Amino acid sequence: NTIFIATTRAASEISGTFYSAERADDLNLASVTVTVPPVHAPGKIERAVRLPPDPQRDFAVVDPLIFPRDRDFAAAIIEALAERAPDDRNVLVFIHGYNNTLSDSVLRIAQFVNDTGFRGVPVLFSWASAGKVTHYVYDLNSALVARPMLEHTALLLSQTRARGFNVFAHSMGTL
Repeated sequence: NTIFIATTRAASEISGTFYSAERADDLNLASVTVTVPPVHAPGKIERAVRLPPDPQRDFAVVDPLIFPRDRDFAAAIIEALAERAPDDRNVLVFIHGYNNTLSDSVLRIAQFVNDTGFRGVPVLFSWASAGKVTHYVYDLNSALVARPMLEHTALLLSQTRARGFNVFAHSMGTL
């Protein structure tokens, strides 16, 4: 599954980490492919104990792609929608909650899409959560300051000619 990502997280300088827990000044746009292992049990995320993940046993994130411009992101979603049957040209926007890393959120939306049989295009809106239980106030402030970028993401998605939109916001992501 290709997961499109709109995030207020800053790019990471750490090898193997796409985006950090730091707040970005602008919206960052990307996509990744998530492979689901053949042994997947619904309701679970089979995570690798050691890197790299084994695609036969673990969810694996591959093919990261950064979109330099809004129009590139929208065009890629338009293309993904066009590849689906007319009744499946819907967008699912997932907004994660408190204490979530980008990796947590990407794997959760991939698991949700797989387990529910959603056939549209999944989009993760990821605000800059610290991904730590002890950073509640940071997460709360990050969720609040991300709101204009969620509105910007909604405007981008409205340009995609999607048949419909589903929004799934969890926990603090509902702010």
